[in-house]
Amino acid sequence: MQWDIVRATAWRRKKRFAPVLGLWHHPYEPLDVRGKRCVRVVRSERVDKKVTFPAGDLILEGRVWLATGSRDVGVVLCHPHPLHEGNMYSNVVSAVAEALWQHDVSTLRFNFRGTGASTGSHGGGDTEGADVAAAVAYLLSCQPIARLAVAGYSFGAGVGLLAGAADARVTALVGIAPPVARRDMSPLHTCTKAKLFVTGDKDHVCPLPVLQDLIARCPEPKALALLPGADHFFLGREAEVAEAVVTFVTH
Repeated sequence: MQWDIVRATAWRRKKRFAPVLGLWHHPYEPLDVRGKRCVRVVRSERVDKKVTFPAGDLILEGRVWLATGSRDVGVVLCHPHPLHEGNMYSNVVSAVAEALWQHDVSTLRFNFRGTGASTGSHGGGDTEGADVAAAVAYLLSCQPIARLAVAGYSFGAGVGLLAGAADARVTALVGIAPPVARRDMSPLHTCTKAKLFVTGDKDHVCPLPVLQDLIARCPEPKALALLPGADHFFLGREAEVAEAVVTFVTH
């Protein structure tokens, strides 16, 4: 069965998420991986709060926002590569987080070990899966959540997809520009959880033909949101990424 492919250009005819186009910017966060301001920045009325939580012997820092209504959906957000300035304040992670808040979805974004104020040292993706499991446990301890997704961007997608696939508490997976050419993603070949992949057709880290081959090998349910013209950094395209994720986790 052919998986669903949604082209982001079609979304441009719809009403935009105004809160995403004007991203809330934490006073201490880098704007994006290239250090450039790519969107108009204003403060949102909804802001996540700083927290810490254990991951084995380590203490990880994060920011949590808990839904105030009846929606029982939550998302753990995993950031891009920490050795390339990636952290929980990356442009894509921040955009997705705020879009989810506006739709009353609980979120926890966090810094992997050795990043920011999180203790420990970078594990090259081999040990960070334990950080994702700890983040899942912490979010569930804050609020009962029936549908829990793990969403990652770039390095965070490589770690989050595999960790989420192996975690019985996680019901859905989102991979934004996963490093499919650099990481073995074969465990997803037998994963029956709902899966969304988001990428641009100019992405050098997530080549579209390689991603399409991975998706073809994955069982349903699965979907691909393709952003024509977008590269790995999604500069100026954050709102489209966020809209795809919100649509997936809330329907």
